[in-house]
Amino acid sequence: MALASCCLETHALLGLLEVAPVGRNVLDSALDIDVPDYEDGVLHEAARAAGATVIVTTSPTLRSRRWTRSSSWWRRRQRKR
Repeated sequence: MALASCCLETHALLGLLEVAPVGRNVLDSALDIDVPDYEDGVLHEAARAAGATVIVTTSPTLRSRRWTRSSSWWRRRQRKR
């Protein structure tokens, strides 16, 4: 019964969110950014490529950084493109 409940909650959550696709371009871009963890870089680059304004994650690395369009990091990142 608990598994069925979990699946229902997951389906409800997915109905609220857009899941960003990950392809070769995202994986390559994640190698080029200044993030201590590659997986976090992949999450960030997938969100950026999808035009996301928010990343929902439990990653302490991503939660602790302020990657906004007004940050100096974001401006440097955009200049590289």
